[in-house]
Amino acid sequence: MGYRLAQLGLNFRNALSTQDAIEMATANHFDLIITEYRLRPDPAPFLVRRLRNGGLNMPIIVLGNDLSRAATTEI
Repeated sequence: MGYRLAQLGLNFRNALSTQDAIEMATANHFDLIITEYRLRPDPAPFLVRRLRNGGLNMPIIVLGNDLSRAATTEI
């Protein structure tokens, strides 16, 4: 995905863990967050809750190939 974003001229950063993502999001201004549902060690709903509870309200897109209805309503 990073290759395609770069082709489009978009700036992006990769987080290797939930904690990395939280630290990046709170230290920088992002217009959008795209994350994998199975982010390690905590899944995307944990990340979304932490960011929302921290007052961050940018759009967040969660990607995954096995999102159940329960998982999508949890986010």
